[in-house]
Amino acid sequence: MHRVWIEAQVLLGRNAVAIYQDLVERHGFTHRYNSVKRFVARLKSRAPERFDVLEFAPGEEAQVDLGQGALTRDVRGRYRRPALFVMMPGWSTKMRRHGSDLERWSPVARLSRGKMAK
Repeated sequence: MHRVWIEAQVLLGRNAVAIYQDLVERHGFTHRYNSVKRFVARLKSRAPERFDVLEFAPGEEAQVDLGQGALTRDVRGRYRRPALFVMMPGWSTKMRRHGSDLERWSPVARLSRGKMAK
């Protein structure tokens, strides 16, 4: 009787406690919380987490991240934070990483700060 409604609530990401409280208040549910908890647990164990599969041709899409690493000592003995650049092509599972001083790839650094690269 309440199965379809409970399944819809689980798909919305609601937990068993909230579902049980609504069942009692809105639908006059007279059974115990443990029955709802067991049913919701079975539904969650059967339904795998959903995700989108994105497919791209080589060179069409990439995810890029630019940040700073931990303090490291350079060749002159000074401590600096290296710039880190990570790129993951959309068509591949291989990640490209590069660490360097920001000055070495200033066009990327200027773009990351919102300035136009020359």
